[in-house]
Amino acid sequence: MVSAAEIMTKTYSLLHLLLCASLCSHLVADESQIETPGSTPIRYRVPALMMVTWAEWPEDPAQQDVMAGFIKSHGFNAVECEINLLEMCRRNGLYARLGAGNINELHKQASGLRDDKSVFAYFISDRRRRNSFPGSANIARAFAEADPNHPTIFINRAIWGEYYEFVETVKPMLLDYYHYHWDGRRHPERRYIYLRSICELARKNGIPAMRCVGGGVSLPQLRHTMYTSLAYGVQAFHFWTLGCSATRKRITSPSS
Repeated sequence: MVSAAEIMTKTYSLLHLLLCASLCSHLVADESQIETPGSTPIRYRVPALMMVTWAEWPEDPAQQDVMAGFIKSHGFNAVECEINLLEMCRRNGLYARLGAGNINELHKQASGLRDDKSVFAYFISDRRRRNSFPGSANIARAFAEADPNHPTIFINRAIWGEYYEFVETVKPMLLDYYHYHWDGRRHPERRYIYLRSICELARKNGIPAMRCVGGGVSLPQLRHTMYTSLAYGVQAFHFWTLGCSATRKRITSPSS
């Protein structure tokens, strides 16, 4: 039987992510989310500095617990999973970024999870254009009515420059984006423009900023990405690595 640790280490560049996560895990959420007189009311606060990772979970609960311990020991506090692994998250003290192949089925479960301290968020979709924002707004409202305590996640592609319209239309509880700036084809010169504009937009709307970080880079590059993101005010991270792209099951939103 392959051990949980052996499964985990198959993911390309995961060691870099673990090292970086362990360096960042002691930091607290951005102080810009502290309300002061005249400031924008806070709509949602992350429960901690969120470090979310993905794993290829074994079926055996005992091996799942080994995997969870391995993940926590390296500074991560949340995992991407479906609802069948929520109990595993509860018993191991991990937050769950929940997703599902069928968003309608996930929505049916949301009302029963509104007070669940192990739920971090509901993942809805990735890289949708402005013509999908009205539908995304309907999904966000439906989940907020069922569970007002946990945000929905829609990942914005920064280089499309549509995140202002996204926030205005969808009114999310959290603003998530990605920009893999170490790839020279993705406008690396805009890295700080996106960081500043997205974090400022999040603060003005009383919500946290979250970033999807590309993990297929060197450790110094990964550290640079993480620390500059923290400096600008990003309060939650998740990761995309080349190894994951070949094996992970992508979760997408059904038609609304």
